[in-house]
Amino acid sequence: ADSWAPDQNGPWTHGVRGPYVSTDSVAFTGDGASVLQSASVPDVAAREDGTLVMIYVDGDLDALLAAADSHTPLSTGLIGFGGLGAATSADGVAWTKAKLTFDLPLPAYAVDPELLALPDGTWALYFYGVPAAELCANAPDPFLVPSAHRLYRAVSEDLLAWTGVTEVWQNPEGGVDPTVWCVDSTRCYGWFSAGIVSDDGGVSFVATDTISASWNPQVPEVVRLASGEWRMY
Repeated sequence: ADSWAPDQNGPWTHGVRGPYVSTDSVAFTGDGASVLQSASVPDVAAREDGTLVMIYVDGDLDALLAAADSHTPLSTGLIGFGGLGAATSADGVAWTKAKLTFDLPLPAYAVDPELLALPDGTWALYFYGVPAAELCANAPDPFLVPSAHRLYRAVSEDLLAWTGVTEVWQNPEGGVDPTVWCVDSTRCYGWFSAGIVSDDGGVSFVATDTISASWNPQVPEVVRLASGEWRMY
């Protein structure tokens, strides 16, 4: 815990800011106020009733230590370090932390969430993870793992209770901060430090060189505008 003190870089020193708004999807305005502390790499989705749900990388060290002291299973991975958290909001400004659950144990390292609306009205959550047995326990940098980084997927009806955690892609070159988008009910694409493609609605992926960029996008987000145009941020 001492090595994760506030003066050290990590999700415990990060915060979510916003909201930023736009009328043309290019020029954004906002005062950049902090809406959630000890959180990073957020993704937000809206339920049918308008409630917003944010999934983020949890940097709450107090929650991590409390969970360790209570000897309770960490059902969402490493809470506060390499784990996922959730919060809800009615207006995108005031956020309240919410309980995030999974029906199966997550990889010990589970970060960088990506939310995707599915055709049947449910949601898919993609995230980057590394199995516990493959972490370098003695490495000072948790990103240094002796195996390929994995892309995982789970599904939910309410964006908080998730089921069916499965591995959908293993990138031999590593990979973090995934984004996934679907052009129809079966064909989906993604960027996980490299292009990937799915023909089963995002349940499994294979590598593809049909997605290319003149740069290497980091922490990307792909959305489809009302005009039908696709845009990567």
